[in-house]
Amino acid sequence: MENIFQLFSSGQFYLLCFLTIFFGAIIQSSVGFGFGISAAILILFDPRLVPGTILVMGTFLASTNAIINFKNIYTKDLIISLTGRVLGSLISLPVLLLTFGKESFLIIFAIILLIAVFFSAKKFNIIASPKNVFFASSLSGFMGTITGIGGPPMGLVYQNSKSLNVSATLNAFFSIGAFISVVMLIYSDIIHHIDFYKALSLLPAVILGILISKLKIIKNYIDGRFKNAVLGICLLTAALIILKFILIKI
Repeated sequence: MENIFQLFSSGQFYLLCFLTIFFGAIIQSSVGFGFGISAAILILFDPRLVPGTILVMGTFLASTNAIINFKNIYTKDLIISLTGRVLGSLISLPVLLLTFGKESFLIIFAIILLIAVFFSAKKFNIIASPKNVFFASSLSGFMGTITGIGGPPMGLVYQNSKSLNVSATLNAFFSIGAFISVVMLIYSDIIHHIDFYKALSLLPAVILGILISKLKIIKNYIDGRFKNAVLGICLLTAALIILKFILIKI
């Protein structure tokens, strides 16, 4: 236990990370996206957890859910979306290399998060056509690689589809897409071995979240009201990040 706490600033902070990851895993497992809320909260306390540790855990989380619900995946959409994900991830690398570890990274994160909240809150009548899936997946790859939050664009494009298929397809998309982002960030020397150690220490929270998400009462609650709560927390988080950025500049 002492070795685990050495990876974090304190035992209390580890507990905060554990609970944040736990609730994020429940949301992701139930609706197909939403694990990025963990990144939105944790970046306030330790920006070094984003994107590395979050992406590593997100890869495991999405992969596990995709395997469990493999038969419900939209295969054609998955191929199209992965192509867009690669494109978006490639475009994001220059941005990351210019801003990672600097104050400007925080404000870029907040702006992207506000955009994600805006589009997630707007219920446009969008159909999951090949063109829309490709565009959403490209934006998702860009956002996901920079911030660990790539769910809102994909959730938006699938808002009128069957939830069971959407959850399976999005988890498959994020499992492969997040893995691609992890490889690219390792190659760019942004993700290091410490990120894997931190992700491994928080793995029980991910597994517990997956198990809890299978309870019917949790599934029904999240489908009904929890999405609005997630958007509210994202909005508050973006506001706090902007405030933190302003305080740094003063």
